[in-house]
Amino acid sequence: MSIQDKAFHMWLPHVDMFLAEMISLEGCGQDYLGQCSCSDNNDTQLAEFKCVNCASQELKCQHCIVQAHTNNLFHHIQVCRLLLIRSFGANNQYL
Repeated sequence: MSIQDKAFHMWLPHVDMFLAEMISLEGCGQDYLGQCSCSDNNDTQLAEFKCVNCASQELKCQHCIVQAHTNNLFHHIQVCRLLLIRSFGANNQYL
């Protein structure tokens, strides 16, 4: 058995976990249709925006994503809604 075969056999049991994570990062993530972290018990803000360029892939409400990107105008924001994923770049143009 070659080194490549050994590495493949070690990795094979973890395929489902890696695939699930890749799909989650490509789409809206695991927090889809959740509340924004700024929401309290009285005011529920739907977390449906994420930045493609930021290290954090956390979904945020519109207010929080705008506040977080006042100095990052060229970051790309994705809108994650049921059956809809849109990406916006600079000047709110579709990508």
